[in-house]
Amino acid sequence: MSKHKPQTYPGLDNDQWGGFTHTGEIIRNARIFGFIPESETCQGWRMDQIEALWDKVNDYWDKHGAQASNLPPEVFTVFERTHGEALEKAKAMGWTPEDWLTASDFDGWVKEEALDDLVPPEWLERSERHR
Repeated sequence: MSKHKPQTYPGLDNDQWGGFTHTGEIIRNARIFGFIPESETCQGWRMDQIEALWDKVNDYWDKHGAQASNLPPEVFTVFERTHGEALEKAKAMGWTPEDWLTASDFDGWVKEEALDDLVPPEWLERSERHR
């Protein structure tokens, strides 16, 4: 028996910036595309469940050339509204574009300036390694 508790998702409403994260984007798209109910926050879901949802979302995007403008008009309207509302909510919580660009899904969110604290210099000295 494993002593490790499986990592679970805190839920869209409990995620950083009100769910304005990569995982939150998957969940919002899954709602928009009809894979989960609009009320589903995915709270308590394991990573494999989120990945299975991600696969469905990616397959849907592939059918539409991975461009929002190729979505059916009724889906596009909901897509723009939903993601626009999520952006405004995140901004109200203090989110900035820099937060998105320097985010990492590895062990939470990490700002670029914090990487030096996480990656020891001796690790970077080896030529095959980089950050």
